[in-house]
Amino acid sequence: CKETNNIDEKLADQIWEKIKLFAGYGFNKSHSAAYGFVCYQTAYLKAHYPVEFMAAILNGEIESADRIAFMINTCREMGLKVLPPDINSSLIQFGVDQGSIRFGLGAIKGVGEVAAAKIIESRTRDGKFKSFQDFCERCGGALNSRMMEYLTRAGAFDSLKLRRSQILAIAEPMLKFSATRAADLAKGQGSLFDMLDEADSGDTNIQIPDIPEFSMEEILANEKQLLGFYVTGHPFDRWAPVGKALTSSPIRNIDHLENNTGVRLVGMVSSYTQKFSKSSGKPFGILTLEDLDSTVECMIYDRTLSSMAKAGITLEPGMPVMIESVVSKRDETERARVVVDKIFSMDQAMGQLTEMFIHLNAETGSRKQLEALQKIFAHSHGNTKLVFCVVDEHDSVIFVETSSRNGFEIHPEMLEKLDALLGPGHYRFKADPFDTERAKNAAQWRANRAAEAAARQPAQ
Repeated sequence: CKETNNIDEKLADQIWEKIKLFAGYGFNKSHSAAYGFVCYQTAYLKAHYPVEFMAAILNGEIESADRIAFMINTCREMGLKVLPPDINSSLIQFGVDQGSIRFGLGAIKGVGEVAAAKIIESRTRDGKFKSFQDFCERCGGALNSRMMEYLTRAGAFDSLKLRRSQILAIAEPMLKFSATRAADLAKGQGSLFDMLDEADSGDTNIQIPDIPEFSMEEILANEKQLLGFYVTGHPFDRWAPVGKALTSSPIRNIDHLENNTGVRLVGMVSSYTQKFSKSSGKPFGILTLEDLDSTVECMIYDRTLSSMAKAGITLEPGMPVMIESVVSKRDETERARVVVDKIFSMDQAMGQLTEMFIHLNAETGSRKQLEALQKIFAHSHGNTKLVFCVVDEHDSVIFVETSSRNGFEIHPEMLEKLDALLGPGHYRFKADPFDTERAKNAAQWRANRAAEAAARQPAQ
């Protein structure tokens, strides 16, 4: 230690004593064998029963919102569907539903496990709910109008083949009607409809309005509010392929990076507030940046705020951005934040893409497909080169670069058309590499300016 790494002899002895102490337990053979066996069992279950395995993992992480978000994204990467809660399928916690993972009714904020248990008990005893009226008559007494709203907005009634907007429009009058009917039946005063077959009676007393469904933005916002996570999709999904190419690290890895490490992040503005420094009076911003499975707090100081103002960038919740920044943490126990050096709107960030690779199959492709691709790119002019990766019948890959000198401009609408034509996963991007040294120099410049400002402050 002393000769090779210039470590003090006393410190080296202390480290060695800790290594010896740990070795007495950490490398115990019987313990290693037990862990190895558990590892094998876990790997077997994940390989052969991935849906059941991941549902169990999600239930094991139920208290940690960050871990749940990470695991939900892991499920999607594994090709597993995570479905919203459903009155006809859900358990109280995560469960398995016909090859997919289903959110539990007890996970819906404002509903709770007691009401969820009543719904599941009725379903188990009397069968699945056939209509919204059927549900209200059987479970309405255990729910109030607010619980009904939360169940609706979380997607729990989707299996009844009505839009969430329609359910919400009729929920209150249906609850009142069902309560009155239940009271009449209890008194023995049934109506003429009670003599009809259940299949013929239907929801005869409440008219279902023909109104449009909520927008996808509102549906996702409701899911995030009531479940804590996006389930049907994620607002950042349309930017994910571009973000994967541009980012130097996913947000979930920030805590593992060293202090002052330069990092380029791509995500969505979750929240943004601007404040003023008590010591200098200068403005600074606090940005919460969110990607598909994690969030991080970002500090934006006056120099960067001035650059943003000149570029006309105004941060709003839901806005996709790319930031060039450095990791900031005072010690290993503190959760990392990032200090923003530069910030770009996603339209600006797209200019960092250098090449787009589209994967085609020579056997299944057709002239019609190529003509459709030509139409998609016909009126696009930008800086991104387009390269086709063609796989022939012998699994050899041929790279064909387009002859356009100027390249193409990439935007989400184009990617949606490509997904519709080729299916998801048929393209990827290459981006300009991130200059981490420049980011470190910028961080050092800021630290020096901060030290000079502190030195100018009068002593307390």
